[in-house]
Amino acid sequence: MQLRAAYAFTQLPLRKLKSSYYDGNAASGRAQAAAGYQEVGRYRADHWVDGEWRDEILTELLREDWEKMSSV
Repeated sequence: MQLRAAYAFTQLPLRKLKSSYYDGNAASGRAQAAAGYQEVGRYRADHWVDGEWRDEILTELLREDWEKMSSV
């Protein structure tokens, strides 16, 4: 996630990256948080996974937030 963000904001003219993960996938949530992604919403009971409905958690990373993190 961090490598993708670095490439997107240094090599491409992007201002925002969007991503998501399923509720219960703690590893994906931690990876996105470590890269600076912030939760911006969720689709409740949106996907049937392993016999139950799971939320899809929506995240995003803005260029200006990444720049602040990267300069530290």
